[in-house]
Amino acid sequence: MTEHVHPKQRKLQLRRFQLINRPWKITVISMALAMLVTAVLLFFTGNMDNIRPAMAIVIVGSGVPSYLIARLVVHYQHIVETQNAELRNMNRELAINNAELEAYAHMVAHDLKGPLFTIRGYAGVLKRQLNGTASPKALEMVGHIEMSSQKMDSIIRELLLLSQVRSQEVETAVLNMSELVAHAEAQLAGLIQQSGGQISYPTEWPTAVGYAPWVEEVWLNYLSNGLKYGGQPPRLECGAAYQNDNHVRFWVRDNGPGIPPEQVRLLFKEFTRLDKSRNDSHGLGLSIAYRIIEKLGGEVGVESTPGQGSLFYFTLPGENHVSQYQTTAPAGAFGYR
Repeated sequence: MTEHVHPKQRKLQLRRFQLINRPWKITVISMALAMLVTAVLLFFTGNMDNIRPAMAIVIVGSGVPSYLIARLVVHYQHIVETQNAELRNMNRELAINNAELEAYAHMVAHDLKGPLFTIRGYAGVLKRQLNGTASPKALEMVGHIEMSSQKMDSIIRELLLLSQVRSQEVETAVLNMSELVAHAEAQLAGLIQQSGGQISYPTEWPTAVGYAPWVEEVWLNYLSNGLKYGGQPPRLECGAAYQNDNHVRFWVRDNGPGIPPEQVRLLFKEFTRLDKSRNDSHGLGLSIAYRIIEKLGGEVGVESTPGQGSLFYFTLPGENHVSQYQTTAPAGAFGYR
């Protein structure tokens, strides 16, 4: 975002810098100060008879160096001002290009959903018609088409969500966290069954403020990552607690192998996949979670030790009062068993 300066404010700034833009003014002021100091010294030392030669020496000794220094200062100031103007123009052009690129990406992603839906539909019909009549290889190929189209649909959905988070302003409200988590778990029913995973939740959730569809997406991402990269089988423990800064901290702890410290800082960057052996992830989920929570006034993070699992957390603003829920996390809540 570029900084807009009102013309009147810009004119005032130019007036303030008018002194340094005029070398002769700097010279006159420095000479006047030098002459004043010399006259005071001569007066207190009783050498006023020598004031004329002293002033001549001051004029020559201070005027010429002052003028040369002032010219040098003005020269470099003009260079800095020119570079700053170029930088402002570049920032303005970059902001415009980013907005156009984001709008284009949103349009392309949205337009791809129609043809992709058709591909998925035809793949499903073809699979049903070939079932029992085609060779296993043909059925396998149709299955690959179906799986690939599902992955493409997931990528497009996340790209659209990422664009929405960047540009859309939303109204926050008190969240029904139990309901949001239940919706996220329902979407992961197939993955839970496939992995044999188990998820435990607290009996009550602290009250937090946010935008429900986005927060549900964060839970969906955290839970799916725990089911994919947790232990065998995955065991996830969800929890929450009030912090002292009137924010609520929510977390998902898994029983996976943990994450090396050098990789933790890369987790929330876009298109980062730490497990290159898996092709079911495209590195957008955690970056979207980061942008969502940051825009809602919270923060995300992970605590992990290799061999001891990982704890992914995010925070959201709480209500202005602390109700019956505990004000600090339980002992060991952010550690590991």
